[in-house]
Amino acid sequence: TLLLDVSARVYACGQGRFGALGLGGEANQPTPVHIRALIAAPVRQMACGERHSAVLTYGGAVLTFGWARHGALGAPAARGIAHSAGSAASMNVASIVPIPRLVPALRRGVQQIACGANHTLALLEDGSLFGFGRGDSGGPLADSSTPTAIPIPSRADDPVPRIAALSCGRSH
Repeated sequence: TLLLDVSARVYACGQGRFGALGLGGEANQPTPVHIRALIAAPVRQMACGERHSAVLTYGGAVLTFGWARHGALGAPAARGIAHSAGSAASMNVASIVPIPRLVPALRRGVQQIACGANHTLALLEDGSLFGFGRGDSGGPLADSSTPTAIPIPSRADDPVPRIAALSCGRSH
């Protein structure tokens, strides 16, 4: 759970597994704790995925944290912490990023964000839509660890459609 106060500060609580709370580790947090790593970046919107989170600053930048599986953080997570999940027969090793990190391709110009279980969407001020993460979940067309443009179908009566709002489900 992420909470945003009227002073643009973000608080996190809940299950900390995979670094999804942005507090620097994987500890569970029963009560809200201020995400100090965001102190210099006033936040206007947040979104929570299943094991990752994203925040949008007033400057239009996107920061992500949590599990980088399927590219859900919008950048390779080589600097994160190695984490393994699953049985020994089907070991899935990915990286976690336990503190908010800037998505390099989304430094400015983002108007709105949304997270699904393993993907993230970003609506830019110019009306373009970008997605990253798991490709078969309603985000990018294929798994992508970098923001990829998502084509928006046009109609005869509206050749330049503009998206007004975003929302993601677990895998849609």
